[in-house]
Amino acid sequence: MRADSFSGSHKENDMALFRFIYTSTACAPFGEAELLHLRLTGENQNDRHGVTGLLVFDGLRFAQLIEGPEAGLSHIIDRITRDPRHEQILVRYRGPTAERQFAGWALKARWKSAGAPSDNFIGEVQAAVASVSDRDVATAFVDFARAAA
Repeated sequence: MRADSFSGSHKENDMALFRFIYTSTACAPFGEAELLHLRLTGENQNDRHGVTGLLVFDGLRFAQLIEGPEAGLSHIIDRITRDPRHEQILVRYRGPTAERQFAGWALKARWKSAGAPSDNFIGEVQAAVASVSDRDVATAFVDFARAAA
């Protein structure tokens, strides 16, 4: 499933950018409505705090990259780590970054729809990261999608 929201309000004014990447496991099944609500809530929070990113859900596991100013990112990370809807949060990276990979997107989201072919999900994730300049990030998300196949 493809779900995006564009926000053009994220301009850097010589402020340091930080990135946070994690994976986690859902505690209960997520239907389309729950995923849409999660995306909308995340999008609103990210936009409010100058954060952009990508969220991918394979039906069981989440992978997310968020990026932005340290204060805003810290607020979002706190919300993520306290969210009871997922567990086994594994931080893959937390630190500075030279540039945004998802500039203009408060939250780009892709999820594997129930019954949809795995190739559709992999293709949607590949399209979501096609313009990412950090090829390690792009590869990690595509590999995550392929692992769900």
